[in-house]
Amino acid sequence: MFVLIDKARRQLSFSSPIDGSENQIIELNRSEFNLLLAFIESIGAIIDKNDLIEQGWPGRIVGENSLAVAIMKLRKKLEELSDSFEINNLPGEGYLFLNPLEIEFSFKEESKPTVTKENLDTNISETELNKSHQDTNHHESQSIFQSIQHDLKSILPKPLYTLLSTKLFWEVSIALLFGFFTFYMIYQEAFECFDCFGGTSYG
Repeated sequence: MFVLIDKARRQLSFSSPIDGSENQIIELNRSEFNLLLAFIESIGAIIDKNDLIEQGWPGRIVGENSLAVAIMKLRKKLEELSDSFEINNLPGEGYLFLNPLEIEFSFKEESKPTVTKENLDTNISETELNKSHQDTNHHESQSIFQSIQHDLKSILPKPLYTLLSTKLFWEVSIALLFGFFTFYMIYQEAFECFDCFGGTSYG
């Protein structure tokens, strides 16, 4: 028999080495799980309380009372698996984890998604379909633009069409529009300020 540890779910369970069957599953919170890992790495060795606090609550500041409560809860949960586990408090020294039956602790392997030929073919088909849709939309946009361009060419005089087709014309037009807009905003702001100060009236 050995204790199976599921890191992803922070769960414990006894597992039989013969058929791999598992019994009752024990769930731990984050601090309890971190403390258990610290104890497993130092079975039979005294661990200082400050070291346990650092491992149980990494990056956080907690007192010894929180450590004592977490270890009490962990002790009770381990007793549900086996009453042979011991977590002893040595005043002035720290805590000692004992495993007299030398029950083995094993970590459960995380299952990886299986890539099948069907899934691979499906992904490839979806990618090709998305690419086809993108190409179709691109061609449709080009066709619409070319149609509008052809209509303008047939309606407008050739010199005007040539002028509208140049990049310089649009750059100058945009610059002029921006200039007019800026001038209007400055003029409006100056006019409002003039009114605020009770502009001079004649008559």
